[in-house]
Amino acid sequence: MSTELQVFLGLALMFGPPSLWAFHKLHKRSLARWAAERPTLERSTIEQRPIGMPALASTAGRSDSAAVAPSTALAPPAAPSRALVPTAALVRHLQRADHVLVVGPTNSGKTTAARAILAARIAAGEQVLIIDPHATPTTWGGLPAVGQGRAYAAISPLLEQLLDTLSQRYARMSSAADYRPPPLTVVVDEWPAIQSHCGKLASTFITELSQEGRKAGLRLLMLAQSDRVESLGIVGKGDVRANFTALLLGSKAVEAYALAAQLPWPAVLRTPTLTYAVDVSAMPKLAAQQFDPSCLWQPEPAPASDPLWLSFLDGADVLEPAAAPADEAPAAATPAQPQPDLPTDDLSQMLRALVEAGFSRTRIVSTLRFAPNRSAAFRCIRVALGEESESEAA
Repeated sequence: MSTELQVFLGLALMFGPPSLWAFHKLHKRSLARWAAERPTLERSTIEQRPIGMPALASTAGRSDSAAVAPSTALAPPAAPSRALVPTAALVRHLQRADHVLVVGPTNSGKTTAARAILAARIAAGEQVLIIDPHATPTTWGGLPAVGQGRAYAAISPLLEQLLDTLSQRYARMSSAADYRPPPLTVVVDEWPAIQSHCGKLASTFITELSQEGRKAGLRLLMLAQSDRVESLGIVGKGDVRANFTALLLGSKAVEAYALAAQLPWPAVLRTPTLTYAVDVSAMPKLAAQQFDPSCLWQPEPAPASDPLWLSFLDGADVLEPAAAPADEAPAAATPAQPQPDLPTDDLSQMLRALVEAGFSRTRIVSTLRFAPNRSAAFRCIRVALGEESESEAA
């Protein structure tokens, strides 16, 4: 027997039918008053949230950080969090994230979201580097992009340079306790196209930087239409994807969280353990600003006292030159040529000694990472040998 029926019968037994009739009339008036007030309550709720999404009334009057539920109270990815994360809180989270992957179909707002994240990182004093073969002069707020105009030939050397920078930073951290690598965000768009042109180097790049870049101050901000391992070029390395915090847009957000379809701009934030519905309505405003070119990455100069250089200067046998074949006749002596004025710094002396000992320039550059990139390293060797003046190299 229902509770309402029990109340009616109890009143009938205690006070008789007249009291029962009076209670019934009172109940009808209460229902009418509730029905009259209900549309106003629903309108106030709808004004604060998209239809079908959780109400935000409970977060009114609080800061964005307070509006986000604690991680301990949120459900795992199979049952996404029902808290709609505000734009400001979302951007702050992505500004601090180690590596970010923005995923969505064409025209879903990937570049807009990336520019909003980039604006927050630049405001925090971070340097940026943009790799985008399809970029236009206005795509990234006035900042140039490496590979712009489908210049894929310029991207491979840059990936090598970034991998060299990763090694150099770890080498400096191992020898200088007070060294703090300057933070750098590497923005990469059109990754499948880059991967198809750069091959294995692209796979090595995303694997090493996503796994080891955080401690060296190198962070990735990648844009892609899919987060499948085939699209990212990490087949057989699916755990690499766990290093990224993913912002899913458009149909990709709906695939991850069905209720996101009822948002004006479907968007979902997915971490390795949690999934949130997020509000990205304010991102276009954050992304509209133009960026100062002074935020572009400036490679760090190589330290003047690299331990590996000193080991050569001290006579340590680190490299062994290739031995000449036994049946090869010794080279005829050539008359001494007048030597130009050669640089006398330690690095130049070491490079000349290695070349005279029979080491190839390619092997020297590959083994000793003494310059920001391979092109600069070869220039250093040419200057050390007097083949090029320092002014020409500059």
